[in-house]
Amino acid sequence: MHNTQKGQINNTAALTLSLTEDLKNKGEIHTDKLQFNGKQIDNDGKILSQEAYLQAQHIDNKSEFIAEKFSQLSADTVNNAGKLGSAEHIHLQTKQLRNEKQAIIISQKDMSIDSPQVNNQGTLQGKAVTITAEDKLTNAGDIQSGEGLRLHSAHIVKSLIIQSIQSRYKEQLVVELSKTN
Repeated sequence: MHNTQKGQINNTAALTLSLTEDLKNKGEIHTDKLQFNGKQIDNDGKILSQEAYLQAQHIDNKSEFIAEKFSQLSADTVNNAGKLGSAEHIHLQTKQLRNEKQAIIISQKDMSIDSPQVNNQGTLQGKAVTITAEDKLTNAGDIQSGEGLRLHSAHIVKSLIIQSIQSRYKEQLVVELSKTN
């Protein structure tokens, strides 16, 4: 399915897409609830929804994907070169996550990332952030949390800025790892 550069899909209810082909978006998709199940999402436009549940082999976001309440992405690979966010909660489950330089994955509340390999060159930011990178977390960017940051990884590489601002609940930075470089 192709949504061209000036194309718009507006829906005030739920939009469910089950595709055997790729979703290529260069325009705008606005919907209350987006459910996608397919091979690949290639977003070079805007996807805005209240809730989003995406399941694909590959998700490639070059522009803007925002879910107001909740966003759940499940894919073999997620490559973010734009803005991927939620005003409330975001959950990413993937085999490989790459957040490019100048890109941001942001949640104003909880963010959880479950991926054996996380490569962050940009910004990962949330109120409470949990990152489980079983194999390796490579961080050449920023990881920021306002009320508690939990990192679980066997290996952390090139760790630049990892910051947790203590909250009134006294939650702190928790890092579990077996080796760092």
